[in-house]
Amino acid sequence: MISNTLRFLSKLLKVLMPFLSAFVGIKLFYTYNIFEKLISDPDIANDVGISVYFASSEIVLNCIANFFETRIKKQRIEVVFYRGKENPSIMNTPTLRINGTTPERIRVDISVSAYQSKCKDLRIISSASPFYTMQLSNPSNVAGIDSNGNFVVYIDKMFNAQAAINTKISLDIMFIKNQDVQVKSELCCELNKNKLFTEFTSNKAIIEIR
Repeated sequence: MISNTLRFLSKLLKVLMPFLSAFVGIKLFYTYNIFEKLISDPDIANDVGISVYFASSEIVLNCIANFFETRIKKQRIEVVFYRGKENPSIMNTPTLRINGTTPERIRVDISVSAYQSKCKDLRIISSASPFYTMQLSNPSNVAGIDSNGNFVVYIDKMFNAQAAINTKISLDIMFIKNQDVQVKSELCCELNKNKLFTEFTSNKAIIEIR
């Protein structure tokens, strides 16, 4: 939400830049027109002063806006759940049906473009359910099932010695039915904390117990 707001304000600032530069230029011109001392003709001095102050104000304001925009470290984290034979898409909502005691699995792609300095103790969490148990098909150095049964991805462990990463990992999560009931639930995920300038997106999956 904060990142979207800042992007909107940045676009708004660019639209309003000509008006802001004109306002600043006029204020500077009437505060102190240096060209009155350099040019003897008052009309020419005013014309030159207005033109120079307007152009200079726009250049300086654009430089300031660009300076801050390039130094804002934006991050993007995306999680996509999908069945093995499906094409992964953030727009899809896959359905996983668990029948009997045979484990079923779903695949998850995790794309991360981020900075180590902004990801300390940052996690992606999918909460456990009383109706099924989650397990990873293969061990992972950056993900696992915690003591509460939650699926957790440790973003800070993905960096190793790198200051920034732009990477994607794929994991298979197995689901084992805990109760002999018929129920439908949603598998969702979220970050354990809100981070400034971090855009997090995820789809969800439907888990049907039969």
